[in-house]
Amino acid sequence: MHKRKKNILIAATAATSIGLLCLLSKTHTKHPSPSSQNNDEIHSHLYGTYQKNAFDDAEYLAVIPSSPDEDSSGKFQWYTIEDIILNEGTYHIHENKYVVFYTNGRKIAVIENKDGHYFLSDGSAPPQELLKISPEAIVCHPVN
Repeated sequence: MHKRKKNILIAATAATSIGLLCLLSKTHTKHPSPSSQNNDEIHSHLYGTYQKNAFDDAEYLAVIPSSPDEDSSGKFQWYTIEDIILNEGTYHIHENKYVVFYTNGRKIAVIENKDGHYFLSDGSAPPQELLKISPEAIVCHPVN
């Protein structure tokens, strides 16, 4: 009987050790070092859909994740609650803090990340705080 308890204890210890190793390896792969992160991971907090204004006056700004070959540039769509497109174009992320939006090569707006709060400057008024409603880019029409 003593030998059986010893074998059970050895098996339990081995299973626990294997479980801990698996857990540690999963944790390591979920949190790679900053030097091994690609730009999509670095800029991912800036991608998504932002809401400007509220209710009937709402506008949405969808920042679509860039493809790996585009680095920190990509496409965006700015539209109303009635799905009317106000602007479409390209963006460029600067210093992992600013998203600058361009239409036909002309800068039209900037979103700035200040400690997890997002502010839109479009040149017409003081910066307006945006509400980030989704980490996914929600568009009203397909983007080419």
